[in-house]
Amino acid sequence: MGLTLFISDTVQICNELSKIEGVEIYYLNTKTSMKPKNGFLFNVYPIEVNDTQSVHDKMKEIIQTNKIDYVIHAMAISDYKVEKVFTCENIDTALNQSVITNSEDLLNHLEGIDNSSKISSNLDTMFIQLTKTPKIVDLIKEWDSNIRLISFKLLTDASEERLTKISKKQKSRTKSDVVIGNTINNDGSYKILWVEKKKAKELKNKKEVAKRISKYIQKTYK
Repeated sequence: MGLTLFISDTVQICNELSKIEGVEIYYLNTKTSMKPKNGFLFNVYPIEVNDTQSVHDKMKEIIQTNKIDYVIHAMAISDYKVEKVFTCENIDTALNQSVITNSEDLLNHLEGIDNSSKISSNLDTMFIQLTKTPKIVDLIKEWDSNIRLISFKLLTDASEERLTKISKKQKSRTKSDVVIGNTINNDGSYKILWVEKKKAKELKNKKEVAKRISKYIQKTYK
């Protein structure tokens, strides 16, 4: 069939799509991701990532150096990353050594402490500077406009109307061909919507999501 997929961190979908004849799958996952009980099939190439930057770099590299037909992007990626960890002492040092005129100046002059390993428990107070990470799902069609993109949107305690509206907004913003909207409610219930055309279709569970994606790929692949 010559079909190549890129899937991020959803083993049930990976297992289902690996059954398609002739398919090859690049499977992005983390060290703690669920893995198939009997290991990956011969046509699945696992790629391990550990943070937002590595997800960005690996996805961009693979998409731009291979012919990828479909991307199924379900990985939950943090909107922010830790830029610096600093203490009152770091702030005092920056204030004493530099002419600070605004908060941006202060952040630029702060040395911060090494947070690559365990931070000392003797520190009474710490401050964390977070910076926004790029929305990787927004970049996929920029890397290759010919890819068919299936993206996911997760909300909490959202009505079907709100879930549909926000999923459609993501579909437009990211140029996704399909958005699978999920909402997890406070009472433990959930709703899954397949948003492809004007009217959203409800799906029962993750198993049905995987089968619906497989059916969609086999119907639309040329």
